[in-house]
Amino acid sequence: MSDMYLPQDVAQVVQAMHQTPRRMVLQFAGAGSQGLAWLHALPGSSSTIIEASDRYATASLVDALGYTPAKFTSLEVAIDLAKGSLARAQLLEPTTSVSSFGVGLTATIATGRQKRGEHRLALATWDSLGSLHVTLQLAKGNRDRHEEEALVSRVLLHALALAAGVRVPVDNLLADITAADHITQTFVPHEHWHAFAENTIPLVHIADGIATPAQQLERQLLLSGSFHPLHEGHLELAAAASQHTGLTACFELPLANADKATIDLASAYGRLQQFAGVAPVVLSHAPLFTDKAHLYPNSTFVVGADTAARLVDPRFYGDDAEQMKDALEQLRHAGCRVLVAGRLDPTSQRFLELSDIDIPAGLGALFEKLEFRRDISSTALRHDTQVT
Repeated sequence: MSDMYLPQDVAQVVQAMHQTPRRMVLQFAGAGSQGLAWLHALPGSSSTIIEASDRYATASLVDALGYTPAKFTSLEVAIDLAKGSLARAQLLEPTTSVSSFGVGLTATIATGRQKRGEHRLALATWDSLGSLHVTLQLAKGNRDRHEEEALVSRVLLHALALAAGVRVPVDNLLADITAADHITQTFVPHEHWHAFAENTIPLVHIADGIATPAQQLERQLLLSGSFHPLHEGHLELAAAASQHTGLTACFELPLANADKATIDLASAYGRLQQFAGVAPVVLSHAPLFTDKAHLYPNSTFVVGADTAARLVDPRFYGDDAEQMKDALEQLRHAGCRVLVAGRLDPTSQRFLELSDIDIPAGLGALFEKLEFRRDISSTALRHDTQVT
């Protein structure tokens, strides 16, 4: 198979999609057939695709929608196709409905004749958590039909990868979009997640595709992170912590982070889907451990030694040792403790453990050592998997 037919970055994402438990029904019109061909080009497409339909003729698209739209290439049409696709997936495979999603795409691109209107696409995904909406207006005249079809298919694959929760970088798929094009991407959450997005509830617990709101969660074994991407080191650490404590591990994805950029809902959606069929995950707005202590009383936080070192370093509290001690006292008062795993310091290349950290007097009981080592990081994985 030639690289021109299946580019390296496309192959990487398709392979990752086929390894997730998420399955879909796709309906598309006007463009996107190359994306479907890419999905079928590598072994394992049956684990991803339940059904795919090319609604090319007007009558076929109207039949799928159940009405004649005022404008065929619109976000409203894409959303209705996605809703219908999810219903179709649940009809065909009712036992896997929580891991299914529907996709709708409608596009108008270059043809053999001059078009008066814009070249554009509208795309939507739909599942139990929400709907990802994508629109793209292509710079007219900059590409031929083959090139526009390839770009539409890349945008489609990017959205599919987010919905499937792949554990490889996907933004390279959009690298061919230029400043002359215009793309929008938003995530519209359903029900409880919408309330969370509006800050009317503090937590959403997600397991098996079902989102449950919560004010507090007690006695959790929590691994917090940005999970960009989720990797084997995270999963092995969770397993080691579970074996050590006898508790079932849960992951936390805070949208706000003390050291990193805020995670938007579209990005959070893709990262959450990485946990489908793997582990429960909690969505929060809590960047600090003092915030987490109030949300998760009597819980155990699993951290690397580098994070534990920051917890007891006054520099991270405005060089105020008393403020640092007060923060740790809040954790203790909430009945929480910190389980500390060894971590390779990427700067010094020194392996740090709890014994290397200077714990303030009287607070040693708050921390406990976990025997664990796995020298892997999400940052390194993102760097190593960049396609040039």
